[in-house]
Amino acid sequence: MNVPQDNCLIFGIEQNENSLASKVAKCLNLHLSQLSIKKFSDGEWFLRLLETVRNRKCYIVASTSSPVNENLMLLMILVDCLKRASAAKITAIIPYFGYARQDRRNNNREPITAKLVADLLATSGVDNAILMDIHTDQLQGFFSFPTDNMNANIILLDEFMNDWLNDHQGSTINASDFVLVSPDYGGVKRIRVLADMMHLNIAIVDKKRINNDEVEIDFYKDSKQVEDFTYVYNCAIMGDEPTYPIKDYIEQILWSCMVAFRVYFFAILIFKILNFIFNLFL
Repeated sequence: MNVPQDNCLIFGIEQNENSLASKVAKCLNLHLSQLSIKKFSDGEWFLRLLETVRNRKCYIVASTSSPVNENLMLLMILVDCLKRASAAKITAIIPYFGYARQDRRNNNREPITAKLVADLLATSGVDNAILMDIHTDQLQGFFSFPTDNMNANIILLDEFMNDWLNDHQGSTINASDFVLVSPDYGGVKRIRVLADMMHLNIAIVDKKRINNDEVEIDFYKDSKQVEDFTYVYNCAIMGDEPTYPIKDYIEQILWSCMVAFRVYFFAILIFKILNFIFNLFL
């Protein structure tokens, strides 16, 4: 794909050839715009643009994933650099939006950090943002500038079907022995889209969060809690919490449900599918 090089610039907070920003730029036949990034001894970051951006459209590819606070600060500093250098338009492409799960107050005296981050991005100078499979669609209402939420269902479906056909020598999926599993109620809408496309049933994990890293799990299918489930199901679990250990998650489901699964875990870990997404949409 060719993009007019005199009007479009791609930036990334990672300046190496294996970074997502570099791969996106290569896909568009553009060079990755260079930055000078330095870290002072007290932990502060310093950024400087190494080329002019005046009256040009600038795109920043940057996830605010771990380390979340560091990447978020680098993103905002870079946006401020571009704004003060008279960029015509600044678009932030954020594959993983940190703090997205903190989108409401569960108890008194708690913050809504997702809204705070959206306000910080607006204040720093972002004109619009491209997000991917954010925790809830309602989160888009926190932003005071236009946002687009890309969905990876088609990519996941294609990868899943190829995996299934390879494992089962071309045999089709039988809805009577396969179920798609949402790891929480927030993911039901996302997984129902896939279930409708594949004509499969869905199941829901009733997840009660004890603390930031520990949950209690019950398993529901057809609106009934599963306690003694004798059927054997092949399961595809679709979640968006990369910080939660996948192995522990699967073990908790197995122990709480007493079900013999063949488990396919399709976590929405954006780095595994972004190459497909940007080739499709950019």
